[in-house]
Amino acid sequence: MSSSCPRPHCRLIRTGLSWTYRTVDPSLPAGDCRFVYEKTRLNRTFGKNLREHRESLGYSQEGYALFIDLDRAHYARLERADKNISLSKISALSERLGVSPYWLLRDRDDVPE
Repeated sequence: MSSSCPRPHCRLIRTGLSWTYRTVDPSLPAGDCRFVYEKTRLNRTFGKNLREHRESLGYSQEGYALFIDLDRAHYARLERADKNISLSKISALSERLGVSPYWLLRDRDDVPE
């Protein structure tokens, strides 16, 4: 697994069942461990699966967002893993897309086809 993150001051750490990028704000005093950004592996996997599904259908982000009844900016944040989504919304989204919630959340790099 790559430990690089496009944002400065990031570290990839194991948090329970997933990996998390955490960014420590360098303006905080030394030893102050407030985290200002977090992106879990599950969020990244979900976003990657959405993007792959969108691209397989030939949609732009804007067209796909309209198709699934979301604002384009909100959809783009989901695809980039910059936004969390509730389980109930994942369930509704999977119904709209005709896929299972598991399909949206599974990491194809870790799970055999």
